[in-house]
Amino acid sequence: MLTENGVLDMRNGTSARGQVVQLIDVRRVQSATVAPAGGNERYRLVISDGKFFQQAMVATSLHAQMQDVRPNAVMSVDAWTPNQVSGRIIIVIMGFTVLDADYGSRIGNPQPVEAAGDSAAARAPTGGPQPGGPQPGGPQPGAVYAQQPAPLAGYAPQPHAAPPAQQQPQPWQNGSGYGGAYNQQPPQLVQYAQAQQQPPAQQQQQWAQQQPQLQQPWQQQQQPQLQQQYAQAQMQQQPVQQQQQQWAQQQQQQQMQQPPAQHWQQQQQMQQMHQPQQQQQLFGGAGGHGAVARSSEDAITMPISAINPYQNRWAIKGRVTQKGAKKTYTNARGEGNLFSFTLCDADGDIRLTCFNEVALRLHAAVNVGELLLVKNGQVKAANEKFNNTSSRYEVTLGPSSEVVPISDPHAASSIPAGHWLIVPIAALAAMDGAEGATGANAPPSRGVDVLGVLLSVGESSTFTSKAGKELTKRVVEIADDSNHSIELTIWGELATTFAGGPGDVVVAKGARLSAWNGKSLSSSFDGDVFLHPQHEKAPRVKAWYDGGGASSVIALSSSGGGAGGGGGGGGARRTIGDALAAGLGASKERPDLWSVQATVLLIKSSRELWYTSCPKCKKKVSGDDAQLWSCEACGWQGPECVRRYIGRFQISDADASLWVNAYDEVLTELLAMSADDLCRLKDVDERAYEAHLKEHSFDTFVFGMRSVLDEWNNEARVKHGAVSMKRINFEMEARAMLETIKLEAIKLR
Repeated sequence: MLTENGVLDMRNGTSARGQVVQLIDVRRVQSATVAPAGGNERYRLVISDGKFFQQAMVATSLHAQMQDVRPNAVMSVDAWTPNQVSGRIIIVIMGFTVLDADYGSRIGNPQPVEAAGDSAAARAPTGGPQPGGPQPGGPQPGAVYAQQPAPLAGYAPQPHAAPPAQQQPQPWQNGSGYGGAYNQQPPQLVQYAQAQQQPPAQQQQQWAQQQPQLQQPWQQQQQPQLQQQYAQAQMQQQPVQQQQQQWAQQQQQQQMQQPPAQHWQQQQQMQQMHQPQQQQQLFGGAGGHGAVARSSEDAITMPISAINPYQNRWAIKGRVTQKGAKKTYTNARGEGNLFSFTLCDADGDIRLTCFNEVALRLHAAVNVGELLLVKNGQVKAANEKFNNTSSRYEVTLGPSSEVVPISDPHAASSIPAGHWLIVPIAALAAMDGAEGATGANAPPSRGVDVLGVLLSVGESSTFTSKAGKELTKRVVEIADDSNHSIELTIWGELATTFAGGPGDVVVAKGARLSAWNGKSLSSSFDGDVFLHPQHEKAPRVKAWYDGGGASSVIALSSSGGGAGGGGGGGGARRTIGDALAAGLGASKERPDLWSVQATVLLIKSSRELWYTSCPKCKKKVSGDDAQLWSCEACGWQGPECVRRYIGRFQISDADASLWVNAYDEVLTELLAMSADDLCRLKDVDERAYEAHLKEHSFDTFVFGMRSVLDEWNNEARVKHGAVSMKRINFEMEARAMLETIKLEAIKLR
């Protein structure tokens, strides 16, 4: 059942296939390393292949999957990386599949993996360069490596650095007999602890005997590295103030005994020596598709979700999904330039920022949609107030960073056009849109990703903010198959160039939720709104809209829709009384779109319900059937014209009634007959004509409405028009009523 020697394969990097292992211990601990707020909680595991067990940890991006995992569970590890920390190899699991959540008992009688004799390198001193080339038992020559994390706090400090303010407790505690790897100390520290039991003279003699074969020439002029580690171990048993005093005395003596040039050279050598000599080998790259490839002699490509501040040499491969405008800033050093862009792969996305010369050099080279290979840069904790990516970190590119366009057919097909964590619009109703909201109902600090179909698109407008800046915005309304809609404000250059229309699917990334007009969303100024996204939900939402789903949505925004740039119908569901009370259509800036479920009371027949139109341009024509019809607009002439509907009818619901205007598409649907046929019916039988109009009254439909401010005889009035009409889908109406009840219940809490 378990993969034979699977732990050894994962440890030594001799296989890139999935390994089936058992968890014999699962523990959630607080990491002692520096991490962003809320990000210092880690899962520590002990994994077993039935023969050997090994300490492991889980990548933070997988913490949600670990909630229900218990000891004795059996899983397939699909992606992992051996990571050496303070002389011990730890397996970092980057992808797994649970095969049996509770196997019930431990499989086999596993022993510590060190008993296999394969990890001599992990037990050897790591304080300096080792003679003899590659270490035995480590990853094989030619494998791909990555820089190791920094040593544990308080262990092997570099010379001439400030002493540690306090000793961090080791987090590797485990009460299980098979969890010995958690509290196992590196062999060097075990030797130090044993030496502490001897008199000082014997201690110095013992270390002097052990050092000659390990010392380099420059080491013979100062304390050996191993002795410094021993001294550090001794310091752990002393009060903090005594440690600091002893440390200062040692540094002063060393600086007095060597010339400045030699002191600088020794410091550089010691810093280089303390950089880990081995690098971790990565397997099961993005999405678990086998071994990760080397990108250069000293950097590896890794999934974006795996990048962290403890790696000095790295490379990521991804697609540019967003590129910000080049901006200027001013600080105490003067003026500067910056711009940011977002890179995504199959596992996540991350923001990269460039400053000054780097920004000027890369701004023209980075284009949305391109595949890039990025190597080296400063990785730091992300400021979620200005970062809407899924990564907890962000990258600052410097002069030594490399950004290279790549042409990789496999990457082009496997890397999506964007990385979105879609939230249903209905879920926004339960979130607190107040500024600075905290608690369980607060929206994510990075914003929300929302995918929906456009119901209405307003015109772009420019205004001056309170700070004196000229801003451009455009308000649109989107809805999804959760039967809810919300307004979204698009800012900046995209507000001017946005080309979407009603019926188009869009996704807004990292949109900020606010309590403006009930609930509304606001995009960033970097234009994180995408038309026609390549996402699995997009076809489903489009089919929902085409099937009439948007006619029964519940509006989370109270302003009545974002405005109609080009027909369509469907806006927020309202009653007639609500629409009249809200003054829809009274704004001179834009018309308002809304929808209503109403019954047709009366079709006005005091005048003809049609006009004679040009079959070519649909404009009104003059003439009669005895002579040629002619169109002044396009110059067409012919013996027959086409009659098209134009009329008025009255609708009513439980709140109020309203006279609406309608044109050919709506009246053809309402009367179930073309205007030409109805005209001939009237000419033949006037009574049959009147009966046909009454027959199609008192039917109930869902109307898409457009309300606009019009001027007639120098008098402003609101004109209401029916731009669409659909038969009632009772199943969808019932669902909409349930959602309305739920929403009202939430408001009453």
